[in-house]
Amino acid sequence: MELLRKRVSTFGTALGALVLALAGVQAGFAFGVLHLEPKDKPLLRVALSAGLGVMLIVLLRRRRAKHTRLSLRALVFRTNWLVIMAVFSQVQGATVIARGITEILRPLGYDGNLGPMLPLVAFLACVHTAAAIIVPWTILEASIAPLTLAVFSLGASLLAGGDSPGFRAAGFLLNLAAGLPGIAITVARSGALREMLALRLIGDRYAEVSRELSTARRIHEKLFPAPLEHGPIRMLYRYEPMRQIGGDYLDAVRHADGSLSIAMVDVTGHGISAALAVNRLHGELKRLYAQGEDASPSRVVGALNEYVCLTLADEEVFATAAAIRLEPGGRFEIAIAGHPPALLRRKDRSVERIDSTAMMLGVLGPPAYEAGSVDGRLEPGDTLLLYTDGAMECHDARGRQLGIVGLQAAIADADPTPSGALHAVFRSVEAHRDGPPEDDTLVVALAIANP
Repeated sequence: MELLRKRVSTFGTALGALVLALAGVQAGFAFGVLHLEPKDKPLLRVALSAGLGVMLIVLLRRRRAKHTRLSLRALVFRTNWLVIMAVFSQVQGATVIARGITEILRPLGYDGNLGPMLPLVAFLACVHTAAAIIVPWTILEASIAPLTLAVFSLGASLLAGGDSPGFRAAGFLLNLAAGLPGIAITVARSGALREMLALRLIGDRYAEVSRELSTARRIHEKLFPAPLEHGPIRMLYRYEPMRQIGGDYLDAVRHADGSLSIAMVDVTGHGISAALAVNRLHGELKRLYAQGEDASPSRVVGALNEYVCLTLADEEVFATAAAIRLEPGGRFEIAIAGHPPALLRRKDRSVERIDSTAMMLGVLGPPAYEAGSVDGRLEPGDTLLLYTDGAMECHDARGRQLGIVGLQAAIADADPTPSGALHAVFRSVEAHRDGPPEDDTLVVALAIANP
C-alpha cells in the first residue's frame, strides 16, 4: 500500500512536469511558428496551462503527507482527479498546438484546420494509459475520466453552438475511445494487481501487529518477578503463552522477615483481552502487598475476588488464583481459589495434593465469598509445584488430557530440585501434547535450601 501511495504521488508530480513541458512546447509554437506577440490571447492560454501545471505540482507537494493515510479507494479517486485536471489544463494550450501543427502541414499540401480536439484526445489517451498501469482500477473506475471528459466535451460543444451533430458525436466518441487502451490494461491486470496489493497490505498489517504484540509481550513479561536461585527460599518458573501474549501471571514479594509471598493468577480467555485483565490485576496485587506485611494468602485471595467482581466480572472475565506465603524455615500458608491443586513432592518421592480452598474469582461477591487457607511445611529436598491448567489439560492424539495424575507421575521421578521439577513437567507436557498449545502454561517450583 505504501508503494502504491508513492507511485500515485510520483505520477501526479510527473503529470505536473509534463504539463509544464507542454506549455514550453506551446510557447515554441506560438513564437516560432505562429509568430505571435506576447500580448496575443493564445499566449495567455499558454500561460494559463503552465499555471495549472505548477498548481498540480505544488498541491501534490503540500498534500504529500496526507497520501500516507489514504485508502486504496481514495488513491483511485485521486488518480482519476489528476487525469481529469491534467487534461483540463491543456484545453487552452491545445488550440495553440493545433494551429502550430496546421501551419507546419501547410507546405505539405494540407489546407484544412486542425482543431484542438485531436491533441486533447491524444493527451488523454497517453495520460489515462499511464494511470492504468500505475493504479489497480476496476473497469468502472477506469471509465470515470474518459466518460467525464466526453460529457464535458459534449456540453461545451452544445453551449458554444455552431457545431454539427456529427462533430459533437465525434468529439464524444473520441474521448471515450481515448480511454480504451487504459481500460484494456485494467481488464488484463487489475484483478491480479489488486490481489497483490491486498496481500501486501495484509502482510504489512500482520507485520505491524506482530511488532506490537512482541512489544506487548516484553512489557507483559517484565511484570513477572526475577527467579530466586540463591538464598534460603528458591523459586523458579517457566511461562509459555499459547499466543504471543497470554493471561497467566505471577507476582512475588519478599518481606522484611525473610518470608516470600507469591500470587499466581490465571485469567479466563487468551490473547490480548486476557493480558489486559492481567495488567489490571498486577496493579491490584502491588497495592495489596504494599499496604502491609500482614497480606496473608486468604486476605489476598479475598481482595482479588472483590476486585474481579467490581471491575471484570461484568465483562464476563473471571480468574483462578493461588496465593502462598513461605517462611525461610519452611512453614507456609496457601490459599487456592478455583486453581488446579498444588502438588507437594516430598524427598521420598511421594506426592501430596493441596486442593482448592475457595471458589474462583469473580463468581461470588463479598461478604458471601469465603477465602480459606491451609498450612503446611516444606523440608529441604521437598518441592512445591504451582501451575495453571494449561499444564494438565494438554491433549494427546486421542483427545486424552495429561491430567493431575500425569503431572504427579512426572514430578515423582524428577530430580529433587525446582529446576528438576520444571524440566520434568514440561518434558511430560511436550511428550503428551499433540499439536500446538491449547492454553497458556505457567509452572512455579518452590523449595527450601539446606541449612
